[in-house]
Amino acid sequence: PIYLLRGGPDAERMLRAELEGTLRELAAGHPLETWLSAARQTLEERAAAELRERLSRMPVGVAVVGVRLLEVHPPRPVVGDYRAV
Repeated sequence: PIYLLRGGPDAERMLRAELEGTLRELAAGHPLETWLSAARQTLEERAAAELRERLSRMPVGVAVVGVRLLEVHPPRPVVGDYRAV
């Protein structure tokens, strides 16, 4: 588990929520093809920068060194349609 400087049991949840919010905002502005291509690295770098910005406003005591998306898939309901294209 992750325990932040002023953390505790909810610290990991808070960090996860901030990362998920960052990724949702990025996902809303970029098509799925971008996430599945070599451009993913650029999105990972933007996600790390935006997460750093979000966390800079909180006394969390964590340094974000990077974000890596290990698996990116289209939403399950559209996987078949996506592969058919």
